[in-house]
Amino acid sequence: MNWYLAKLVYRIERRAEENRTQFDEQLRLVQAQDAESALYRAEAIGKQEEDCMEEVKQEEIRWRFINVAEMYRISEWLDGAELYSQIRDSDHPDHYIATIDRKAAQLRERTISQLLKLL
Repeated sequence: MNWYLAKLVYRIERRAEENRTQFDEQLRLVQAQDAESALYRAEAIGKQEEDCMEEVKQEEIRWRFINVAEMYRISEWLDGAELYSQIRDSDHPDHYIATIDRKAAQLRERTISQLLKLL
């Protein structure tokens, strides 16, 4: 069996914001015998995980699977290899950095908590 990295793309649809379009790009690991089987598996995951939910404002939000945009066979794991990169524009860089710092602190807390449970 081989490992593949697949990029699944979903369109996020909100009824209240019909003129705004958002896409969710997800990287997924898929294990399969060959590239064709991996593509079928990635498509099945995409269709299976289409979702619809109501937000706090009672607004319906739907993730509609578009397609598998990219797929790469992972032949060997390399420490520090780049798996994904996205350049994001921000009108509020300080807010963005603060959010990243907060997420990093939460990750550190969870990691330390899990380590302490093992002791």
